[in-house]
Amino acid sequence: MTTTEATPLPPAGRGAPSAAVREAEIAAGIRAGDARCLALAYQRWGGLVQGLATRGLGDPLEAEDVTQQVFLAAWRGGAHYRP
Repeated sequence: MTTTEATPLPPAGRGAPSAAVREAEIAAGIRAGDARCLALAYQRWGGLVQGLATRGLGDPLEAEDVTQQVFLAAWRGGAHYRP
């Protein structure tokens, strides 16, 4: 059985690895089908996506649906993503 639980990455800052490196690692993991990387992406950007969707749509429930669709699309299309 595969687990999708992941340890969150430390916040970017002094002494922390560059945010760009971590983003590249997360993207590479999603492309490789690593569900832990999708969980990390959601932890890192889920709030931002939902916040933008809520502001744009004005409906928190619709924003939740949009957020799910965004991350589902990232998961399904990850193997085809070319940076």
